[in-house]
Amino acid sequence: MKIYLDFDRTLFDCDRFIEDLYKILSYYNIPRKIFLECQSKCQDIGFNIYYILDLIKEKCQLDSRVYDEISKIMTRTNEYLYDDSVPFLKYLKSLNYDVIILSMGNNTYQQEKIFNSHIDSWYNKLIITMEHKGKLNLDFKNSIFIDDNPTEIESILSKMPKLIIRVERNNSKYENISLNSDILSVTSLGEIIDRKLL
Repeated sequence: MKIYLDFDRTLFDCDRFIEDLYKILSYYNIPRKIFLECQSKCQDIGFNIYYILDLIKEKCQLDSRVYDEISKIMTRTNEYLYDDSVPFLKYLKSLNYDVIILSMGNNTYQQEKIFNSHIDSWYNKLIITMEHKGKLNLDFKNSIFIDDNPTEIESILSKMPKLIIRVERNNSKYENISLNSDILSVTSLGEIIDRKLL
């Protein structure tokens, strides 16, 4: 059985991660407004802090130490995994599922972030895309799809996977977006284990 498992906001607290990236910039007097303006220019290529730094540099003075600080945080992205992420991945491994991390975002940046999360021994394959996941030519039938993003869940519905589980973590940016009531929803990956949903 294949499990397609999302990364950002499912396994990885990217909101806390991005906030910590901004704290570094803030320490070097980069206004939040400029950070947000530059971040918004990543919509078509996916969030990429290195590209954002290049854009910021065009607008204001950027201390070279910023790059060192950002590099440090990028080497320890495992600190931003949710507490239940590794136990859940270990649980999937114990059940012999074929785990595929299916992540949306900038390919190079996502690879670095996921690699430095040190979870590679618990998944079988990594797929990074900028397309909606439902547009990918993947075998979703007889598979399980776990994601937090309502748009991506909607895109996968027509592929008729065996099971879709939406992870609605508290304070997520998608927390108040409703979906079809038939979609199974949990507030954590631990809940999937506790309720024996797999």
